[in-house]
Amino acid sequence: MRRTLSLIASLGLLLAMAIPASAAVEAGPPCADIDNLLGNYDGTDGGTNADMPDEFGIILKAPSCTRYTYTVYVFDEPTSTTPFLTFSTAGNGTSSTLGTQHQITSAEDPDGDVYIFAESWFITGGGNKVVLDRAPDEGLALATIDGVTPGTTVKAG
Repeated sequence: MRRTLSLIASLGLLLAMAIPASAAVEAGPPCADIDNLLGNYDGTDGGTNADMPDEFGIILKAPSCTRYTYTVYVFDEPTSTTPFLTFSTAGNGTSSTLGTQHQITSAEDPDGDVYIFAESWFITGGGNKVVLDRAPDEGLALATIDGVTPGTTVKAG
């Protein structure tokens, strides 16, 4: 019996060591799992697509859930702690791509670079916010005219 308990404890320790401490926690159903982060930004009112609205959003692994909210946060600097824009969309039960368009002005972003992240979340009956997924898992992604750096999307989940 003691040998069995020791073996189980050793296996648990090995599993705990195999999961990196910085790994993002994803919880909930596939409708809360952000698969891709979308960001198409042409700079401050002078990029090659200055006449086109800037676009920000997410792609989920399944159609959105009606009880969840999906939010994209937009920052002027990668070290900013407060977003200058926040876009929230309530899940509708049918769409797996959620997003918005907004023409960012030079007053909102004077240097021509914006950084984003997104969350899926809900509020409990007790009024607490529960985040189910975040994209990217850590930090911020740079939004460019070609999409979120690197490439056109950030594979998040």
